[in-house]
Amino acid sequence: MNRTPILSGRSLIFYALIAGCTWIAAQCIQYYQSLEESFRKFGAPEKIKIESGMGVREIGDLLTQKGLIESPWHFVGAAWLKKSLRQLQAGEYYSAKARSPRDWVKLLQEGKIIRYRITIPEGWNTEQIAFELEKAGLSSMQSFLESNADPRLLSLYNIRAQKCDGYLYPETYFFEKPVSADEIVETFVEEFNRRIQPYGLVSHEQVILASIIQKEARDPNDMKKVSAVFHNRLRRNQSLESDATLLYALSRDNRTEGPLDTDYPSPYNTYRVVGLPAGPICNPGLEALDAAIHPAKGDWVFFLSDRDGVLHFSKTFKEHVRLKRKYL
Repeated sequence: MNRTPILSGRSLIFYALIAGCTWIAAQCIQYYQSLEESFRKFGAPEKIKIESGMGVREIGDLLTQKGLIESPWHFVGAAWLKKSLRQLQAGEYYSAKARSPRDWVKLLQEGKIIRYRITIPEGWNTEQIAFELEKAGLSSMQSFLESNADPRLLSLYNIRAQKCDGYLYPETYFFEKPVSADEIVETFVEEFNRRIQPYGLVSHEQVILASIIQKEARDPNDMKKVSAVFHNRLRRNQSLESDATLLYALSRDNRTEGPLDTDYPSPYNTYRVVGLPAGPICNPGLEALDAAIHPAKGDWVFFLSDRDGVLHFSKTFKEHVRLKRKYL
């Protein structure tokens, strides 16, 4: 007796297709869900750098190698779904916490790059700035100092000197890596130019004088009087006799290290040089620049700093000697 087959060939094919489609659908759902799952292996780096020109697959490979996602195809899929295959931005990103492939795509799409903060105090010289930049990992000291003396930049900003010293405006800045030493110098000088716009054209001599005022006076109220002293001396063709310029020439930070050699041969020693020193001795702030441009009205030609840092001004040498005996 002939038995009717339980399932015909067509039925088997139909059920096989159903099973296959179900399996594929399950895999797709699982894959889609995996794009939302945070992942980070133990020991993965806290920062990661995406180089300019990297493709989506290259970024996925890098994130996988660093233990930040499970598979490069998760990142590729997430990028494709967000339609951001060409919208990912290069730079340095924080990677200390676990993120999903979708989170990584969103982070790179928005370009939430690490920004490094650096604060340049008023009165710092260029070597101090270079050291701080190297410490922050933004530029080597050598690269920054070379850019600071780059003839192209000096010509670009019409700086009549051999270096940008004095024009590196003291302020808090934020930089993103990678950043070149040239870009950092340009940022500092452009901020200087922006700040002095209300004053019109500021001469190099005024910048040099402002740098001396910045080092000699702590109190902004004293800066204009110190400026008056120096303007009066320049008019009389007297040497400025500024300890700040001599300390710069001697590469010393303060007066407490011992007596100053006022005969030290240097174009920055204003005990020997009549007029201004060879260049700025630091990078002055706006108050010092304003004082150099707008000195106070007065006939002072001497000033001294007492043990508390308070400045005392005098119009004659006799009065200056009396103040020295009283306060020093």
